[in-house]
Amino acid sequence: MAPSIEIDVDSKYIVEVLDITEQPAQFDNSREGDMSMTWKFRLYDVATGVAVLDDNTGDPYEMWNFTSDKTYANVKTGKKAKAREWTEALVGRDLSDDEMNELIDLGFADSLRKKRGLADLEWYTTKAGNERLRIIRLRPYKKTAQANPTTAPGVKTTDAASAPAAATAPGKSPDEIAKRRAALGLDDAAD
Repeated sequence: MAPSIEIDVDSKYIVEVLDITEQPAQFDNSREGDMSMTWKFRLYDVATGVAVLDDNTGDPYEMWNFTSDKTYANVKTGKKAKAREWTEALVGRDLSDDEMNELIDLGFADSLRKKRGLADLEWYTTKAGNERLRIIRLRPYKKTAQANPTTAPGVKTTDAASAPAAATAPGKSPDEIAKRRAALGLDDAAD
């Protein structure tokens, strides 16, 4: 059953990364060997901070969006890959190529899980005729007292809280990974 949610596309929503997975790309213009990322987000009302619920289940809605796995930023033209734009919005600042590579080396999904951004959304229709929701613009999210994301009372969550523990980068100790993430501004205290 397709989710049933109430979204006002003229409003902004807080999105929180639940997970990011990678798989072979299935875009129309994909070449053999191209990869894509599935970004799984929880949505929160920016005014109340309450999670958007799926009216069919009563559970928090999980929005999936897709990007290429490319993370380039062209300094001359200013053009950036969508995955790079989203990563920088979630981290809250522009990243150098070295910092982006460091983030990937530390575990891309683990580094961005639970990070939040402020999103403009739109409905679109897939080629199969299904209505879907997508991010058209993602910006850094600054916490405010009135809009601290929460789940509605009585709603159980089975996502980021139960996500697998952060994987360790090959050959790196958990302490070293924590220090490197903190240096990039990825530690929880930076939220």
